[in-house]
Amino acid sequence: MISVFSENYIYKHFRNEIHVAVPNHSCQELILSTDNGILEGNNCEYKIIPMNIGTCTVTVKTLKHGAKIKLGEVKFRVRYLDHPYADLCGHRSQVKKDELLTCSQLFLTLYSNGSALDYKPPYKIFEFDLLINHGLRFSSKDNQLTQEMKDALTNIMSGDILEFENIKAYWLESAPTPNEVVDIDEFKITIE
Repeated sequence: MISVFSENYIYKHFRNEIHVAVPNHSCQELILSTDNGILEGNNCEYKIIPMNIGTCTVTVKTLKHGAKIKLGEVKFRVRYLDHPYADLCGHRSQVKKDELLTCSQLFLTLYSNGSALDYKPPYKIFEFDLLINHGLRFSSKDNQLTQEMKDALTNIMSGDILEFENIKAYWLESAPTPNEVVDIDEFKITIE
């Protein structure tokens, strides 16, 4: 009746997308409510924003002869969504030079309870610095490596250290606080 992107988990303070379908009832006939947070949407496509860790029940009703009739409910487990981590093409600690030279941008990954989620983060990196061997510093005003960075990376060697610092992102519109700036943890990569 109700489906969500990741089993029966939804995330606190995050706009979790859910889809509702009830046999023999059109989307317009359905009335949804929740016991934990905010529910928004229509036409069988909703977003639920739980406010508390624990559980969240979504109840589906319809109107019949002026009375609300319960059609069913689904209970979700609510988890905390960890801070996103940045990486360079999936690397956060070591990379071979030939792999590095094929990379062109920083990516963000969401985690919950220490496990990476297969879900696109509601953030966009808008700037970061690259420090090569504690000396050369370059800046980017988005998540892309600049041409100057790429040129410098062609000269790196095994054992060199790349430090990604001052990584800034902002929440996208699907997040609870759109455009709020988020500081992303720095990371270092050693060239193999």
